[in-house]
Amino acid sequence: MNKLIGFLPVSFQNLLISLYNTYQYKVRHGGKYKYFFNFHSEKLNSKSFCGSDVETKLKGFLMLAVKKSSWYKSCSNFISLQDFPVLTKSDLIENLTKIKTLEERDGIVSLTGGTTGASMKVIYTKSDMQERFAILDAYRAKFGYKLGKRTAWFSGKNFATENDIMKGLCYRDDWINQIRFFSTFHICEKNF
Repeated sequence: MNKLIGFLPVSFQNLLISLYNTYQYKVRHGGKYKYFFNFHSEKLNSKSFCGSDVETKLKGFLMLAVKKSSWYKSCSNFISLQDFPVLTKSDLIENLTKIKTLEERDGIVSLTGGTTGASMKVIYTKSDMQERFAILDAYRAKFGYKLGKRTAWFSGKNFATENDIMKGLCYRDDWINQIRFFSTFHICEKNF
């Protein structure tokens, strides 16, 4: 699919990126997002996110993993994170079907950028996705960034063609959300 999009004019690619991101933002910033954003903004600003909050979330996460993941079922007697075996990247790539706690059809599938060598699939619940982005946005807001404000992102997506690179064009624009996406695959002194 990405290869087909590469043959479209850059302006049409930008339009598609803008529309797709707008849809993604509605999913990520709907539902419980506002509650999570306010909660995490308050915690970040008050520095009151204490160890007991973290421990409670971690304990809930580990209990869910043991209950819902066939990979972790044997860990039911474990008490803390240190008791669990280290999960390697290759474990995750090769055994996602055993590790996951949620079916793809019941969640939101996201692919990592692959900047560490291999793209990985991650499956979120809508609520988890919304909390993830609320945390990121609360952190960014602490330093002055607000959604919709003009910005640049570095993306592990290979969207530039050889022809684009010859022209020094290693980015795509999301016009609606005011984001310029730079391809990390093509960052070099000449292009930057």
